[in-house]
Amino acid sequence: MKNRRRAAVAGASVLGALSLVGCNLDKKPTALVTVVSGSESQHTEAQCRGVQATQDALNACFGAESDKKPKVVKVSEGGDIGVGVEPSVSDSGWQIFVDSQAGPLIKDKTYYTGFRVPIGAFDDTEAVAVRVVEYKSNDTQNVWLFNLEKK
Repeated sequence: MKNRRRAAVAGASVLGALSLVGCNLDKKPTALVTVVSGSESQHTEAQCRGVQATQDALNACFGAESDKKPKVVKVSEGGDIGVGVEPSVSDSGWQIFVDSQAGPLIKDKTYYTGFRVPIGAFDDTEAVAVRVVEYKSNDTQNVWLFNLEKK
């Protein structure tokens, strides 16, 4: 039994080392952000890294030319959405934008609920954009993008 255990540990070590070989060590992963509505949830790394808090910079990151596709969360009109962030984002301070509606600047909290999807939100569109913006020294650092779609 001990030999099997040793073989398993050795195999796991080799696989772990091999997985690191394929990593781009210059580009560290960003923290994950999760959007939740009812039983639906999606999480992702930041699509834009180190961008300034200007509309031009955000358009360049998320515009039609971008290959970055937002994660989709299915929601019911009138339903609530929650957003969870990792502690490193919480320490910096972060803010949620649902379409053009800005939420409060949040610091030292890893979860926020308080956005209700308005009735009629999908009357003129198929998706409502949710951006989560991390701030450091009042400059945007990282931006995560999700789309809300009607259930």
